[in-house]
Amino acid sequence: MRRRISLAAALLVLIAGIGLWRLSRSRVAALPASGRTSPAARAAPGTAPPAALPAAIPTPQPATTALPSAPPPSTADRVRREDADRLLAEGKVLEAVEAYREVVALEPTAKNHGDLGSLLYRLTAFDEAAVHLRAAAELDPGNADRWIALANVYYRKVNPGEAWKAEKRARAAEPGLELGRDAEGMRVRKGEAAARRP
Repeated sequence: MRRRISLAAALLVLIAGIGLWRLSRSRVAALPASGRTSPAARAAPGTAPPAALPAAIPTPQPATTALPSAPPPSTADRVRREDADRLLAEGKVLEAVEAYREVVALEPTAKNHGDLGSLLYRLTAFDEAAVHLRAAAELDPGNADRWIALANVYYRKVNPGEAWKAEKRARAAEPGLELGRDAEGMRVRKGEAAARRP
């Protein structure tokens, strides 16, 4: 039974990974032809660099300091957030990821960063998940659950030093906090079976 579950989980991760790869490939294909270069032009040693390079897909960077609170969301932002939630509820995960990315770009709040980071964590996109979970934790530093979520993504990335720092920040946010581990070895509040959703 356990083997069947782990096989199903591995298959789900593979399917999600293929979907994310296809999505990233479709972004490159959507670039204007003048902005792309041929593989031969890119690989030719000793030649001048091509005149136009493809536009890079922007990757959110972690915030270095606490950001001021964002203005209240507009009606369009709320509608876009509802669309992202609906897509996720319908099981359209890749479309939901893109919608959440747009929501974060329009309204970079702790909740939006945290929800996108949690979704990416479940899809095992740990690098991007860490960026968003860190941003969420820094926007809401008093929420210990956000720091615990960040610690868990660092454990998955096999970066215990950063995970311990996040745990320390969780304990600072909530004095007396005791941490335990769930069945998968991830950090949770002591006595709880699963991590809280920050």
